[in-house]
Parts: sequence; structure tokens; C-alpha cells
Amino acid sequence: MRVRPLAAAVLLAACMAAFGFGVWRGLGALQTHFPKVRPDQSHALISLPGTIYVAQDGVLYALRGQSFTAITGVSGRWTQPTVVPGGGGLVAVSQTINDSNLVRMAANGSGRRLLTHNANPVQANNHWAYYPRLSPDGRTLFYAYDLHDPAASYNVTFAIMSQPLGGGAPTQWTTPNPYTGGDVQPVPLPDGGLVYSKWSIDSAGHTYAQLWLQSGPGQAGTPLTTPASDCQEPALSPNGRLLAMICVNARSQQDTLAVAGFNDHVLGPRRVFATGPMPASPTWSRSGSGLLFLAPVGRLGPFQLWWLPHPLARRPGPPVQVTTGLDLTATSAVAWG
Repeated sequence: MRVRPLAAAVLLAACMAAFGFGVWRGLGALQTHFPKVRPDQSHALISLPGTIYVAQDGVLYALRGQSFTAITGVSGRWTQPTVVPGGGGLVAVSQTINDSNLVRMAANGSGRRLLTHNANPVQANNHWAYYPRLSPDGRTLFYAYDLHDPAASYNVTFAIMSQPLGGGAPTQWTTPNPYTGGDVQPVPLPDGGLVYSKWSIDSAGHTYAQLWLQSGPGQAGTPLTTPASDCQEPALSPNGRLLAMICVNARSQQDTLAVAGFNDHVLGPRRVFATGPMPASPTWSRSGSGLLFLAPVGRLGPFQLWWLPHPLARRPGPPVQVTTGLDLTATSAVAWG
């Protein structure tokens, strides 16, 4: 069975029964057991501009230059940081064995404030929030939130929600397909719309992902990619004109990092920049001139950070390895501040 790193939407094994097969099919292969060091006991191989936030073993680290700093202590439950536009710090996921919440914090990890309240004294009523992303103006928080099915407790699928970052009632944007894992990885657009990964099941019982475009809450939306392309993990360039994504090569059955032009309505042809092993979690630089992503060095090795300096060049060259000896969380996209 081929491995899909970002198909594992949640890292807690205790919750495996609650998610569709499409979301969980890559989890087992990501439970690697390799010798590793903490990022703050290591140095990056190259220096990149700005501050880069990554997760490993439940701890968030900030990379500045070639040095890492742990911003949430040296042990914890943190994953999936995202930068609040305008210097507003970070929003990250705080997960326990029973639930997960979104927390806002300063860029150094201080001043934490709970944004969701998903813990419940009755375990069956706990909820999970993942994949936080901010609208371009920084006012609205989007995330994936599990929906309970009272008639079938095992059918827990994610829907995309939004709520004001400063506080307020959440709004449900999407209607997920049941028994799939649902809708994840939201990307808010400058025009107020949304791109996200929608999981489905075909007539043969195979799960697949598509990038989906939606103009507003409750709208039907339209697919940007085909079922055969099996694409997920969208990342929008700063100018809003390019989408990076992870797709599957139909012939080789390998995951590929690809980029396509985007005009707010349709995608242009995809250009592949990395094919295996298991590229994941693409993130654009602040200038839009380069891409970061996670991938193992070997076939099933621990995930490292990689840099594609000039993806739009006629001959972009191979990706450059940024870290070594780490075991970064593949389901936690890099945040770049």
C-alpha cells in the first residue's frame, strides 16, 4: 500500500477508530523509530530568511538562521503552527489523548489563549480541531473540526469551520463526504473564498483527495483537480496566483510535489518539482520565490526539511536539504514568519 503522509490528519492513535480510512491510511508508516536529536540540539545545513516554525515530538521550534529554539518547552503536545498575519504571533494545535484545541500565542510561545473549547467531561462529546489557517487580513480563523454522527459514532468526519480570531461563534463552511475523513487543510483566499482538500470514496471503495474551491459558507463548491490526480495539501503563494500541492503520479504511484497557476477559478497545468520519497506539507516563502517541504532522506526515513529555491525558473534545480538527523512531524506544515 502506498504511503500518504498528510493523509494522517491526527497523530493520536487512540482516535484511529474515529476517522475515515482515507485520512488514516498513511499513519502506520509515519511511526518511525530512528535515532534522532532535538532540533535545538542541531543546526540547519543552510540559512534561510525570516523565522521558520516546525514541530517534532509535540514541541514547536523556531528556526532563525541556522539555529533552532524550542518555544513550547522541551516536551508537550503541540503541532501544526500557523502565522497570524501582521506580526500577530502564532495559532497552533494543542492535543491531548481525548481532544485537541486551537491556541493563540506570541511568536516566542508566551501569552497563550485558548480559541476553541473541545474538552468535555463526557468523552464521547469531545471534539478535535486541526489545520488552523488565517484569512489574509488575519481576522478570521479557519480550521478542520470533527462532526459527530449520533446514529453512527464511528462516522466522524471533518468539516471546515471559520470563526473570528478575536472571538465569536463558528460557521460551518463545508459538508464532508461521510466515512472518508472529510474536509481538511483549508486555505483562505484573498477574495473571501476557500480552497481545501476534500476526501471521497469511488465506486470501487478507494479513497482519494481533490482540491476543492468554495466561494462561501454552505456553497456547493467545485473541484480544482480530478479524482485520478489524487491531490491534497494546497499551499497558496503570497501573490495568490500559484498553488503548490501534493499529488499522486498515476503510473508510479509515488507522491509528487507540484505547482500550478491559479486564477481564482481554475488551475493551470501542474509542474512537478519533486517525486518521492513522500514529499509533504509545502509552504511558500514570504517573497513567493521558493518552497519549503518535508520529506525523508531514505524511503522510510525520518522527515527532514527541504528547500526548493527557484521553482518558477526554467531549470529550477533539485531541492536542497535543510536539516539532518531530525524527525519532524510530517503532518505539521511548516509556518514561515
